[in-house]
Amino acid sequence: MDSFGHVNNIVYFRYFESARIACFDRIGYPASMEASGVGPILAATECRFRVPLTYPDQLIAGSVIEQIGDDDFTMGYGVFSRQHNAVAARGS
Repeated sequence: MDSFGHVNNIVYFRYFESARIACFDRIGYPASMEASGVGPILAATECRFRVPLTYPDQLIAGSVIEQIGDDDFTMGYGVFSRQHNAVAARGS
């Protein structure tokens, strides 16, 4: 929590990371990385904060692969607040 009682901004990026890892697990990416010895790097990230999150709240974090290029891909993220019944943040 920050000094205003909100979830600190950096925590949203941890939510994105959790969603990213869950997405990779779901599509079997860890096995591919292990077999090839090649894995992704996080080249850039951004977040648009929509609703301040406070404790207690229940969140849903999700991710999707939005674009696949020759040597890169872009993932989109969303964090949904049950307390507010709204998207709290979107990112990529």
